[in-house]
Amino acid sequence: MRKIWRVFKYEFLSVVSRRSFILGLILVPLIPTIILGLVGLLKPKDSPDLMETIAEEVSNPTPYGIVDDSGLINHYPDWVMGQLIPVDDESLARQETQAGNLEGFYVISKDYIETGDVLLVKPEVSMVGEMKYNAIFEELIRYNLVDGDDALYAKLVNNMSVTTEYLDIEQADTRDQDDPITFMVPFMISFFFYMLVIINSSLMLNSVAKEKENRTMEILLSSAEPVDIFGGKILARGLASLIQTAVWLATILLLAWLTNRTLNLPFKLEIPTAVFTWGIPYFVLGFMLYGSLMAGLGAMVPNTREGGQFSLILSMPLILAYLSLGEFVANPNSAVTMFLSLFPLTSTIVMPTRLAIGAVPVWQLIVALLLLVLTVWLVVRGAANLFSSQNLLSGQKINLKTFFSTLLFGKKSRKA
Repeated sequence: MRKIWRVFKYEFLSVVSRRSFILGLILVPLIPTIILGLVGLLKPKDSPDLMETIAEEVSNPTPYGIVDDSGLINHYPDWVMGQLIPVDDESLARQETQAGNLEGFYVISKDYIETGDVLLVKPEVSMVGEMKYNAIFEELIRYNLVDGDDALYAKLVNNMSVTTEYLDIEQADTRDQDDPITFMVPFMISFFFYMLVIINSSLMLNSVAKEKENRTMEILLSSAEPVDIFGGKILARGLASLIQTAVWLATILLLAWLTNRTLNLPFKLEIPTAVFTWGIPYFVLGFMLYGSLMAGLGAMVPNTREGGQFSLILSMPLILAYLSLGEFVANPNSAVTMFLSLFPLTSTIVMPTRLAIGAVPVWQLIVALLLLVLTVWLVVRGAANLFSSQNLLSGQKINLKTFFSTLLFGKKSRKA
């Protein structure tokens, strides 16, 4: 135990004292925080927020013209007056637009009923205003398709009233589909946990492989057993990664708060607290799992270059889970999503993402953690078997069959 502590102390101090670790710990959260802070300081107190800017643009009193070559538009209801006005022909519409009397004009083709073709002519880009007038124009088309029948038009645009009742509110997807945060936050959380696990486990591989390559491992083996070296390294890297993760997670909360205050977004950027309370144990176990796998790989590869090539194989479950992000963000309660959130090799990023989407049944959280703990125990025990003098001092090429058989079934026989 004393030797593990000595290896842990040496490894931890060497990690946290490195310039790259210190810069990553400080600059990664500091730079975006400073940027948002400066935006808040430099922003004039009386400057309009985003919603006010949009409101000002859509309230532009200059109307759009309509050149109707199809003969469809025979009715201009009160709710379009002053916003859309008829113009006799396209040449007149162009003259009025150039004179500033029109913001632009629509040309409805003669065969609109068959093709649906409409030409919009305007002098400059005005995305928000264009969206507004396109919506009004579409409603005008619908109104004239029912020949100006107000009752029929009201039925057309308000055709039904749907009330939703969920059989199981805990499993139901009650998200607001129109809120951009519904999809933005899960993608952010998934990417964050994915990068944390991948980066920190890869550092474990590089550390072991590099020390083996430059023969530092020989010095360590002279004062400690291979298993003590493995235990000390994994604990030291885990603690350093946990400190880094806690700082970055706190930064995410701070940035969310600054974003809401500084940019006055039309939506509120919020991270559910469950992501942090449950996310920490999932990250720690995920690092122990992939860090142990990478450490075992580093013990067997002759150099860091070959280690980087084979690490892709071990990282494949995480990569596939990340590539399936769209599926479990869109369908958080599907069978595929549930499997990925319970499967130990993918749950470390999928479960925090599901928590960012909405409530997850407690039994799934507990079962996923228990499966992850069991898998970590098996992998740590197997990776410890790979930390032997025979592997750490040899220069032979890696044998994947030996790697996986030792990892899963214990120490390889001398005959192997």
